[in-house]
Amino acid sequence: MQITNRIEAKVSDHQGYYLKNNDYSKFLDAQDSSTFNKYATYLSAKVPAGGRILDVGCGAGSALALLRGNYIAEGVEVSETSVVKCQEKQLKCEQYDGSTLPFKDGELDAVGSYNVLEHTDDPTQFLNEKLRVLREGGIFVVACPNFLSITNSYHWHTSGLAQKGKNVAGTLARIVSPKTTISPMKTVEREIFQADDDACNVTNPLDILHWAKLHKLKLLYASSQSVHLDGGVKKFLDFYPLSLFFGACFFVFEKPLEATRKNENPRQEAN
Repeated sequence: MQITNRIEAKVSDHQGYYLKNNDYSKFLDAQDSSTFNKYATYLSAKVPAGGRILDVGCGAGSALALLRGNYIAEGVEVSETSVVKCQEKQLKCEQYDGSTLPFKDGELDAVGSYNVLEHTDDPTQFLNEKLRVLREGGIFVVACPNFLSITNSYHWHTSGLAQKGKNVAGTLARIVSPKTTISPMKTVEREIFQADDDACNVTNPLDILHWAKLHKLKLLYASSQSVHLDGGVKKFLDFYPLSLFFGACFFVFEKPLEATRKNENPRQEAN
């Protein structure tokens, strides 16, 4: 499905672009629901029946539809038109400002986002907010493109030999000296929208892993693929460190217990 950018807001104005963009919501609604199977599976894997799961930036509700029934599946969205599509499907979804999640600290059993981090105005704050509302021992999932990839060419930041060379250099630089923030990148303005024209952050595995390390999250699962794959292809694409150069970021973390964090920082606690 094509999206014609007929609204006044530019792609770079994320709040304005998504707010009432019914074409974009239709585009999300037309996605194959099986795309979200892996995400929904890992997001709910350790959640007890009746537990609360939040999908941040839930779009038209594809993942929520897979989760409802056994869990209290909730979504938040900046887009009014996408919220309406969720509610038409009897899914629990509310609009939020894209900054502060409307939940108390430690209120949820699992919190995830699927192809959202790359579109946020402040990716570090976005990750911090997801972590804030997650309970200790809860599951934290983040899935997004790897814009330092050398294996796909659908976006300007991953296409062409020159850019792929820069991406290799960027990955190697992060191995030597981890970055504390995710770098911004330019969006693409054109009449016919193409995938991730609206992406504004160079999301990549090493920056996410570094953020998780700073917050002492336990890594449960890592993959360079956001969808289910089987056999030898999966093993090759997820072989570390080669996976750092491949197409996507898919991470499952566990939020540590407070006692664990204290035991790991005795000197800090003493101060």
